[in-house]
Amino acid sequence: MDNPHDLSPFPGLDEVIGDIYETVFEEDGLPRLLERLCAATRSPSAILCRRGADGRGTEHFWGIDPAYDAPMAAYMHQNLLAHRMHLVQVDDPTCDTDLVRREEWRGLALYEEVWKPAGLHQCLGILFDRDRGGVASLAFFRPGEDGSHGAQSRRIAAVLSPHLRRAMKLQGRLAGSRLRSGLCEDALDRLALPLLVVDLSRAGRIVHANRAAETELRVSAHLTVSWGRLAAQSAPDRDRMTALYGALRHGIGGSTALGVDGAEPTWMIASPLPENRACTVGLPQRGQLALIALRNGTGPSAADRALLQSLFDLSPAEAELALALGGGQTLAQASSSRRVSLNTSRTQLKAVFAKTGVARQADLAGLLARLDVLRR
Repeated sequence: MDNPHDLSPFPGLDEVIGDIYETVFEEDGLPRLLERLCAATRSPSAILCRRGADGRGTEHFWGIDPAYDAPMAAYMHQNLLAHRMHLVQVDDPTCDTDLVRREEWRGLALYEEVWKPAGLHQCLGILFDRDRGGVASLAFFRPGEDGSHGAQSRRIAAVLSPHLRRAMKLQGRLAGSRLRSGLCEDALDRLALPLLVVDLSRAGRIVHANRAAETELRVSAHLTVSWGRLAAQSAPDRDRMTALYGALRHGIGGSTALGVDGAEPTWMIASPLPENRACTVGLPQRGQLALIALRNGTGPSAADRALLQSLFDLSPAEAELALALGGGQTLAQASSSRRVSLNTSRTQLKAVFAKTGVARQADLAGLLARLDVLRR
């Protein structure tokens, strides 16, 4: 029964177009795609060819005896049809006889040893992409007794061509994203520092945890994984995580200490992860992502005063203030503990920001945490 919602020029073609885009998300979907395209054009076999500006390329076959795979690849350079497809307009179907004279095929090993015995005679070709000197084409074949492709097959090929082009480009982008994702995960796994990427829009669901983070979460006295989400084990620590997540949702990085009443607290140093940055490293563009580093110990203030003075030319008072803020104190608390006025601390903080190159206290805490990791 015809689909009443099928608005394509030919009944059933909408389903074929849907299949074209579905195969983008399948790692081995190309054979199924070629099968569907062959059925749409009433062709027993097809060859999809991609060639770069240097003439090198790859070919994918459907409906051709696998015994011809090796000679087909060996004689690919003799494929006159694929070589000359760049002469036609994109999305404009053409017959092989429009590009290659019959006598040009005779004597070529590709034709005599492969195409002829395989029954690849009547050919309908279409150039579906031309980009940066490279071309991508699709050729449908029929045996001689079936006759040439008619006007309907040409029109169907012309309708499918732009969809095939978009699908192939989308597939390339997805493949690049998968590669970047794999490289990113491998790089993170090699780090000794526990790192997690969480989705704040899904209550802190863990998107990725490197090996060091997985190990840390298995033995942590303060953190756990609940229903795929990063969670604190005690009520006070849950409040601290909630406050940190709230700041992250507003684009503000920060840090907090969990288990501060214990001998060894766990520090969470977090920063928002913008969508464009997530995409660059192959992470999913969804929700609100944040990058979280974990470290056990006395916190970012473990970076000692001498190191700060040496690296950033801070005065003793400026280094002391930086360590107090990095340890989780507010500016008022740091002023009180150091017995200086709030205005004096503000002046010193401006100097600390100028010398360290950061603009917020949260960024200063993250800087101190990174220095402590390096120092260890």
